[in-house]
Amino acid sequence: MSDVGGATSSLAACRELVARLAAALEQGLPEAAALDQALADVHALGAELARARGGASAGVTAPEVEAARPVILIVEDQEDNRVIYRRTLRKHYELVEVEDGESAVEQVRALLPRLVLMDISLPLMDGLEATRLLKGDAATAKVPIVLVTAHAMKGNREEALASGADDYLTKPFSPSGLRELVQRFIPAGD
Repeated sequence: MSDVGGATSSLAACRELVARLAAALEQGLPEAAALDQALADVHALGAELARARGGASAGVTAPEVEAARPVILIVEDQEDNRVIYRRTLRKHYELVEVEDGESAVEQVRALLPRLVLMDISLPLMDGLEATRLLKGDAATAKVPIVLVTAHAMKGNREEALASGADDYLTKPFSPSGLRELVQRFIPAGD
């Protein structure tokens, strides 16, 4: 049996995405930035609709996650860095993004992603504390967490791993280095 309502809303979402992309391009944004802006606008619109229908709570948006692709939670408060993650990983993974440690803890508990890439310096709760909370909870302890940070001083790696993180990656990183790291946790074909 086909889901006509779902197909109709998917078609409407596609039309909205195209309209917003065209509007962003008309404003003179570069193509990649225009696409990112249009996707963010449509995602926000979808979250609003879900809340209006009684879906996700007002405080946290729980995006629909495509089950066929592994989910990676990106925890990063800097938009420039999130763009790098998107461009590097979106082809093979379903990406969910949050900007602070508290939201990261909520989303890991809600989604149980295959991998979490988390900055250390975050608002509301830093990445080290969020990692300690998640690794101390039996329900989320097995979710791999990689702390990604510009903190490259002696002792930073040890502190990150002592928090329970499964690995540590310093910024700046190369796209190929990020892909290799992700593939260690999510082998191709998984």
